[in-house]
Parts: sequence; structure tokens; C-alpha cells
Amino acid sequence: MGDSSTLKSGQKVFAIGNMNSYGLSISQGVIGIPLLNLKTDDKDYYVIQAAITIAAGNSGGALIDESANLIGITSFRIKDN
Repeated sequence: MGDSSTLKSGQKVFAIGNMNSYGLSISQGVIGIPLLNLKTDDKDYYVIQAAITIAAGNSGGALIDESANLIGITSFRIKDN
């Protein structure tokens, strides 16, 4: 297990998942905002913002650092139309 409190902007990360149910996939990206506070429906969510390709089916997969330490779980994506 890694420590997400030590993340820095620009740090390389990897998302592991099951892209579109085709099997194991991995995407590389970088940390944008290490700790982002999202407020919605009167709730606070503290998330890691990363510039990384997240495909359908990757939700629930691991977000790991360069040393293969788990630093988060992929939970949602925001994409351009």
C-alpha cells in the first residue's frame, strides 16, 4: 500500500482495469491535483485527479505509483464531449 498524502503533481501513475471486458489493461498518466475536494449533494469527496485514459470497465481497478504501490481506486471519469 502506498501513501496518497505524499503524491505530487506530475508524478507518473498507472490505472489497471478490465477495459470494456476485454481483459487486463493498463494506462499511464500523471497526477494533476494530488488531493481535490469535490462537493456534491452536500457531501465532500476527497479524490486524486489524474490526467490518464480511463476506459469503461476500469472503475474499481487499482491506481498505482511507479513502485507498484496502491494509491487509489479508480471510481469515475470526466470526459470531454
